Amino acid sequence: MEPARKHALLWGLIGALAFGVLYQGYAIVGSGTVDVAVLVGGMIGAGVASAVLTPRAERRLLVAME
Repeated sequence: MEPARKHALLWGLIGALAFGVLYQGYAIVGSGTVDVAVLVGGMIGAGVASAVLTPRAERRLLVAME
């Protein structure tokens, strides 16, 4: 696997796990219920968004730092 692809997938995993932690924290502090469909859907969405946007943001930041 290419290092850039592996890097993007790992950031996608981090994004998905971060969404899961934040959603469960909201459930503890706020409503007290965890809807599994919302949790899984949000984790998938956050993971895909992180994995897709990471390479683009990285390229943009590297160009801006030059």
